[in-house]
Amino acid sequence: MYKDLDELFKKSGFPCQYTLAEAHQLLKQHYKVLELDKDSFKSLSLDPSVSYNDMVCFYEITDTEVLSSIYNDNEKQMHREFSLMHSSNPVIYDNEEELVSQLLWRDIQEGKKLRIVLESVDKKHISGFTLQGVCENLLQDLIILKGIPEKDCKLGNPQYEYYLESLRNTGRI
Repeated sequence: MYKDLDELFKKSGFPCQYTLAEAHQLLKQHYKVLELDKDSFKSLSLDPSVSYNDMVCFYEITDTEVLSSIYNDNEKQMHREFSLMHSSNPVIYDNEEELVSQLLWRDIQEGKKLRIVLESVDKKHISGFTLQGVCENLLQDLIILKGIPEKDCKLGNPQYEYYLESLRNTGRI
């Protein structure tokens, strides 16, 4: 299976990695992302799996048509369940910052918002990303945008094979 995917990928002409500018353009076109500033994600500085100093691009998706079109049926069901749960649980907070945070996470859990952070070690290509919210379609696209260094595009490399699966899952190959 991977041999066939490898051949399809090599014939496709898709890049192994996208530049930050290309990723930005694709996210704007396909997801109508809004740009945010780094301060909107300051809580990520406490996350050990995030390289806070390498965070370079900050986005949010709130367009209801886009969101409705990218969530799968399971995700939409999960959002309905969270909405129902939240409707009977008032927001409890001690200060305004806590209120803002809780309302943000309610919106994310209810599928009203997705947030994306792109990291870049070399400031040219995506080296990592954080997706706040659950959206398999967006996750697959972020994996593709992150890509894989050309030197690592070899059968037997689990990262490359996962990348090939993402290309297949999105219908690109």
